Amino acid sequence: MINRLVPPAPAARSDPSPAEAIAAMTRDLFVATADDLVARRCAFAELLRNVREILGMDIAFVSEFLGDKRVFHHVSLSAQSTVRLSDGDADVRGDSYCQRVVDGRLPGVITDTATLSAAADLGITRTLGIGAFMSVPVVLGDGTVYGTVCCISHSPRTALGNRQIDALRCVATFVAQEIERHRRI
Repeated sequence: MINRLVPPAPAARSDPSPAEAIAAMTRDLFVATADDLVARRCAFAELLRNVREILGMDIAFVSEFLGDKRVFHHVSLSAQSTVRLSDGDADVRGDSYCQRVVDGRLPGVITDTATLSAAADLGITRTLGIGAFMSVPVVLGDGTVYGTVCCISHSPRTALGNRQIDALRCVATFVAQEIERHRRI
């Protein structure tokens, strides 16, 4: 577990936004993980659990695109999730929300999949119980798309928007930097 010292917010400010809270966590990971693979994996697991909880989602993960497969890394599931998804699991990349977000066929934030036929009609919507979805590409320094960082809620989430997607972008940037530094996460 990583111990964090978070300075108190200035008196005139309200609670930090999700993006600010997650940016603070990622800064802590830069210091805590050094070059130890086991420490980095634990730090990523904690980061995704915290992201999932801050954003009020049921599932969070990093996906990696390997050929025609989407491979799941650092999967974090809420206690209420009935989905069985583990690190290393894989499915068909072309059938995924992740690929469709990268291609521009789905938006990065879907507050209610039932209201968007391009999402509701996908088999993966039922398989993973996707009621709401957020995804941000993980883009490496050379422009290569490694995969995505995603969060899933089993219920629609009308409160998802710019603040939440900004938080996920912070995580995707951190993931890309860690991949560049270590060539694996």
